[in-house]
Amino acid sequence: MNKIDTSTEAPVTLTYTNWKGETAQRRIIPRRIWWGSTAWHPEPQWILTALDVDKGEDRDFALKDFGQPITVQDAARVPKINALIDAARIVHDSYWNSTDGIIRGLYDLGEALRAITEGRE
Repeated sequence: MNKIDTSTEAPVTLTYTNWKGETAQRRIIPRRIWWGSTAWHPEPQWILTALDVDKGEDRDFALKDFGQPITVQDAARVPKINALIDAARIVHDSYWNSTDGIIRGLYDLGEALRAITEGRE
């Protein structure tokens, strides 16, 4: 995994339970949300790729395994993360509810996700 410079981005601290059932506070900088599986998350599900600040590497986190934010400052940043999660759910629902398997409005959704991650909400 690549080492990433974190000097220009502020992390958010969230509670996360890993695949071994160990719960800890994780300081992360979200990168992207995607549908799929990994060696640690073998069932297809929503995955958040984020910089794990303490490990200095990008990691994949199962969205379902996140808990509540730890601080008031982090809680204030969660709506941005929640907006990304909501957008991912829209894509998922659009795909599964379409009759032809084509995701509608994907370009607009991509633009919305870029706006959210760039702070242009």
